[in-house]
Amino acid sequence: MSILPGPAMKKILPLLLFPFLLSCGRKTSKPTPGPLVDTAGALAESRRSDLQFAAVRDSTGKAGSTRAALDLRASAEGTLERDARRYADTLVVRGAVATSRDGRIDWKETWRKGRFDRPALALAVARQLVDGRAALVEWSLDSAQGSLSVRVLYQLPGPYGGPIDSVVFGVDTLSMVRR
Repeated sequence: MSILPGPAMKKILPLLLFPFLLSCGRKTSKPTPGPLVDTAGALAESRRSDLQFAAVRDSTGKAGSTRAALDLRASAEGTLERDARRYADTLVVRGAVATSRDGRIDWKETWRKGRFDRPALALAVARQLVDGRAALVEWSLDSAQGSLSVRVLYQLPGPYGGPIDSVVFGVDTLSMVRR
């Protein structure tokens, strides 16, 4: 008895091994979602924050009325709107759930690491989940009991400044869900 395959087995063996050999060469795993990193957005948030602190330090209001300060304020306000629109373009909303278009953003890590324009993303999500006309009043991050959520206080246009309301959305790995 020979260890080598016979003539019939030599014809069948390649057919049996072919699917196995094909599957060995293919990578079937999906890319792992990672955090959103936007250094330009993080810089814009930092500049807006610096402007707010400068306004608080200058209680006389004189420094805030110079042409350079007015230009800086207009630029800072423009970055919030620009970044919010840019982030909104990356979101898909189905009902009360917002996800990234490509499914490759880990929202928990994004909010925890904070290397993006956080107020702009909070505004973008609030506009997507509540009303596209919302203006950001303030936002906060809550990570109590292992869960992560974002609370957004927003204002809608209307007489006498319009109504102020809030929305809370829970942050999961691949989605943000309105609560």
